Amino acid sequence: MCECCSQHAASQQGRIHIRSVDCDECFRDLEKVLADVPGVVSVEFVRAVEQAKVVFDKRIIEITGLEEILDRNGFAVS
Repeated sequence: MCECCSQHAASQQGRIHIRSVDCDECFRDLEKVLADVPGVVSVEFVRAVEQAKVVFDKRIIEITGLEEILDRNGFAVS
């Protein structure tokens, strides 16, 4: 399997419910916190449902690790 395919095979998408992200600055902070985590491929926050859709490399980080990082950075994860 080529390196590209192995990366795709290890990619996983998760959703994290985050309360009280209601301004543009909070959204940018949230996106930056997640984007700076090793293994995170992409982040999309959907305000209407208060969820971050995160694509990440499960060989490097798990969804619970992402939730813990958000919690440590002051985001209300549920």
